[in-house]
Amino acid sequence: RHTPEIHFSIDDSLEEGAKVISLINQIQKEGRDD
Repeated sequence: RHTPEIHFSIDDSLEEGAKVISLINQIQKEGRDD
């Protein structure tokens, strides 16, 4: 049970992390415009 769950969790975390990084980059760019 644990191995597949761990793999899926890692994949989800990487995808979520990439989304968060993209959002942070967008916010930083918007802040710089000011």
